[in-house]
Amino acid sequence: MDQRAQPATHPRWLWWVAGLMMANGTYALTVIGVIIGPLQHLWRLGPAAEALLASSAMAGTVVGSLAAGLLSDRYGRRRVILVSAVIMLAATAASAAVLTYPALAASRFVLGMGLGADFAVMLPYVGELAPRLSRGGFMVLVMWIGDLGQLLAYASGLTVHGVGGVRIVLGVGALFLVPTLALRWRLPESPLWARRRPNNVRQISRQLARPYRGALVRAAVPWFLHQITGQGLGVFLPLLLVALDSGQGDLGSVETKGVALVAAWFTIRLIDRWGRRPLQLWGFGVRAAALAVLGTGALVTRSPAAYWSLSLVALALAAGAFGPDKTTVVLAAESLGTGVRTTGQGLCEAIGRLGGALGVFLVGILLANHQLGLGLLLMASAAGAGAWVTRRWTPETAGQGLPDAPSGFGASTASAHGACR
Repeated sequence: MDQRAQPATHPRWLWWVAGLMMANGTYALTVIGVIIGPLQHLWRLGPAAEALLASSAMAGTVVGSLAAGLLSDRYGRRRVILVSAVIMLAATAASAAVLTYPALAASRFVLGMGLGADFAVMLPYVGELAPRLSRGGFMVLVMWIGDLGQLLAYASGLTVHGVGGVRIVLGVGALFLVPTLALRWRLPESPLWARRRPNNVRQISRQLARPYRGALVRAAVPWFLHQITGQGLGVFLPLLLVALDSGQGDLGSVETKGVALVAAWFTIRLIDRWGRRPLQLWGFGVRAAALAVLGTGALVTRSPAAYWSLSLVALALAAGAFGPDKTTVVLAAESLGTGVRTTGQGLCEAIGRLGGALGVFLVGILLANHQLGLGLLLMASAAGAGAWVTRRWTPETAGQGLPDAPSGFGASTASAHGACR
């Protein structure tokens, strides 16, 4: 057996390296919302062209997550993680170098393929290496570090001026990928996968279709509903705040995202104590209420009060960060067996990203046509449906071993916070 596949102690740096990889992805995915305004004026984009450009990376994640999940179960987590970084680096560099509408849309689609691969494999990989009783905290910690990339993307909008600024903002993403690509070479292979690796693709398909079909549906539907609101808010947050007359869009985005990061930090500490299901239920419910109030206010008055609109947006973002933004990913990874874990995660990721692409496209169209209230109510409805589905379907996986994990894997009871200090 390859030395990298041997069960070994997992150093503290591993969780931070995985988080930085996620930060690369969230930066690249979010930065389109920062530059879409300048590009709209530069290229005179219509509503459909603007929405298509904004959702092109999301469409790529669907393809990437489906392919990478299957390849990861068949050939290993580490190989796919390395290949995805190369794809992301090439696509990010191309998008900054060749700044035309067709080239940017195409490179964003390819970038999305790399992002989809990373998102589909990274969290199951982390879950397979993490201690059982603090597995959720470790996985959320990685996602929390990843959220810093989104914060950086919003902050970069403060420096965008003309075509040169757009190129710089895109190029920064490529620069970030270079050191993390080097760090990926140091990652070990998952010892759990090495012991449970399937023999062929047919075996993966058979297991996923029979024993884990119900678990797959229960994981995919909430993910789809969350991504409608998560990506609809995330990508268009600067434009949304401008439309709500909440002050400067980029600065307000940094402020509201900061609130969401604080909420997500509490999730690290509470997800293994309270469980996944309660956090997801409350997160969906509070987000639905905040967006419903905000959307109704936007329909009633064209100029909602800046102070309460900014507060409600921050509340909606914080509710998602506290619950479904993290729990949908964790629950999917924890509900599937080792031989099909990333295939199932990739399928859930693809279904979720279809929801994200739908949310970005519809919200983009509505914003471009000055239908802010309808866009907010659309996202509120999706969040409300997520709360209902969670209450009816979602199981609790906190404190349980991963399906089909051999005895001895994930037996540690160290807390995520303590292990990562």
